[in-house]
Amino acid sequence: MVSVKADPFFYTFDGKNFKYDGQNGCVYVLFQECVYRPSFSVLIRHHFIEDAEKMVVSEVSVVLEDIRISLIKQNIYVNDEIMGVDSPVTYGNLTVARVSSEHIKISLGSRFSLKWNGSGRVAPILDQSMFGKVCGLLGNGDSNPDNDMQIPMPDGTLKTVNNIEEFGDSWRVPGSCKA
Repeated sequence: MVSVKADPFFYTFDGKNFKYDGQNGCVYVLFQECVYRPSFSVLIRHHFIEDAEKMVVSEVSVVLEDIRISLIKQNIYVNDEIMGVDSPVTYGNLTVARVSSEHIKISLGSRFSLKWNGSGRVAPILDQSMFGKVCGLLGNGDSNPDNDMQIPMPDGTLKTVNNIEEFGDSWRVPGSCKA
């Protein structure tokens, strides 16, 4: 199952798994449409918990052209304003719903859905129509785990690498790090 769990352990769309801590307070591209101007991006923020001495995913966000839905703990933010969502809320073909006391689900039409447990676990499901059309920390969803660790190059192409740190660092959103 595709997911990001606590420490953060990543399980790609194609079944590759790896651990990547990243940097405290930084945002990373979990996956996005892999085109010059993606119509959507799914981002995560890493946070170091001193008491536990480990890095965790503290936030997941879905970014569209004019809207950003962020899930932090059990709170839902729309463009940085906290929202109360007791019933599903729809923004175009994006739906946000609390599916249980512990899980919030975001769905983007026929592209993907994801569940967030509020404490570090993100479980996305990629629609078949998007297989091979995404990139980021969860790979490209083309059924080949050997090419999941691709980094974006300045010319817009992707290059496969073997170093987890180089791979993870390449998906950090520039200027996103905060303490």
